[in-house]
Amino acid sequence: MLRSLVGSEMCIRDRYQRRVRGKDCQSDATMSSELKTIPDYLNAWLEAIHQVDAQRLCNLLQPSSLASLLQFVPRPEAQLDYLCSNKLPAPFDEVAASTVRANVALGANKMLDAYTYHAQALNAFVKAFKEVESNQMLTVLHSLVRELRVLSIKADAELLKAGKQPEKVDDAGRVMMSCFSVCNNDRSPLEQNKKWGTLGVVNQLFRLYFQNNQLHMCKPLVRSIEMMQAFVRFEQLPIAHQVTFNFFVGRLALLDGDYPKAESLLEFCLTHCHKNATQNHRRILINLIPVKLLLGSSPSQELLDKYHLGQEFSNIVRAVREGSMALLHTALEQHEEFFIQNSVYLVLEKLTNVVYRNLFKRVADAVAPECKLNLQWFQDALRLQGSEDMELDEIECVLANLIHGGSIKGYISHQHRKLVVSKACGFPPLRR
Repeated sequence: MLRSLVGSEMCIRDRYQRRVRGKDCQSDATMSSELKTIPDYLNAWLEAIHQVDAQRLCNLLQPSSLASLLQFVPRPEAQLDYLCSNKLPAPFDEVAASTVRANVALGANKMLDAYTYHAQALNAFVKAFKEVESNQMLTVLHSLVRELRVLSIKADAELLKAGKQPEKVDDAGRVMMSCFSVCNNDRSPLEQNKKWGTLGVVNQLFRLYFQNNQLHMCKPLVRSIEMMQAFVRFEQLPIAHQVTFNFFVGRLALLDGDYPKAESLLEFCLTHCHKNATQNHRRILINLIPVKLLLGSSPSQELLDKYHLGQEFSNIVRAVREGSMALLHTALEQHEEFFIQNSVYLVLEKLTNVVYRNLFKRVADAVAPECKLNLQWFQDALRLQGSEDMELDEIECVLANLIHGGSIKGYISHQHRKLVVSKACGFPPLRR
């Protein structure tokens, strides 16, 4: 069993974090060149098991390690089982055999079979892993869980193409939740506790739930991580896992309308994301820019151009600054598909009130220190900006919403068709 193959000579947390950072990583290309036959592949497994080298096992699970060996996979299947059981201890014999079969199916573009075999590999590993008071194989668990998520999406695409009901993403979610339970419910001593791997599994579940539009499933996971911090501090976990977790929780806060929280979490992600991960910086900014605009800040054109977001966001930023409702609607319509794909379209629509507020403030500034503002002035300003003509009653409704939301301090005189604003601060800052 796995129990006899792992030791506790050193602090598992430190070894785990070093492996996550890649210090123990052996390149897939080098490993692939060493493996000529299936027995070579299994010998590499055996060596990694005896050395308790979780990172090398992760590399062996990658398709690149098996790409040149698929033609040597023995037939019938029973012969592969025989080879694996003779070479490897349980449960690694079943994990290796299922991994080989999954890669054969992957090479034949049979995603449904690849998912099924990979799920077998993961279930076999978890069954033994949960019985062991050690967390040295957490990186192997994370690797298996990540690949399961990817294959489930491809398998569902294959089912849809065949006219069948997609079900593998949901099945993957159930399997991954069992992995989450194994980690989160562990009661081993701190250094050997599997809670150190809980966040890695949760991040994969977040990816799956966001992909499948099951956002309601995310909040219980957030609470679990918050409760886990009484045992394992969040700051002690790998920074890459922290960034991923905060990114998804920040997106949840954004969709819930908690903009200060979303801003704080997404700024953490932008600050701590690897400097060379430009695509990840871009994904973070796609969510952070709407938050900043709603809170009264604007990104520079230089920043937008650096991450190739100028085409999508330049006119929106300009619309907010100038108070141009027509420009905002044009920009949203022009890039509607992009914003919907990135789940920020509805958030950007909320900029309507910010644009109205900024335009009305410009009118108030133009006639300062007058604090009794004719609604006709606002109507004329909207017309000059290219917006459709609005009735004065409609403008009153907009102003009422802005006053209710705290964007304007004052009251409306319906009888005189005026907005009376506070002399001290009629238009308080958006960030409060």
